[in-house]
Amino acid sequence: MTDISLEVNRKLDSILLLLAGAAAQRIADAGGKQKDQILTLSRANLDPATIAKVLATTRNTVSVAISKHTAATKRSAARANGG
Repeated sequence: MTDISLEVNRKLDSILLLLAGAAAQRIADAGGKQKDQILTLSRANLDPATIAKVLATTRNTVSVAISKHTAATKRSAARANGG
């Protein structure tokens, strides 16, 4: 990559973090919990490391929240389908 490309990527990463932080703050202001922030940012296709950086938490915390939500969703779907 050229120096210009690297600089553009850095700036885009900064913008992404700012927007994700603003979204997380809006969720918190509306009474949402950290889990809600994590799931919303995950749905926006942010990776666990980026979500952790935005929320000032660990990647493990983010991964566990996503994993628990995925498991609960699968259990719910199985029950709805008679399983």
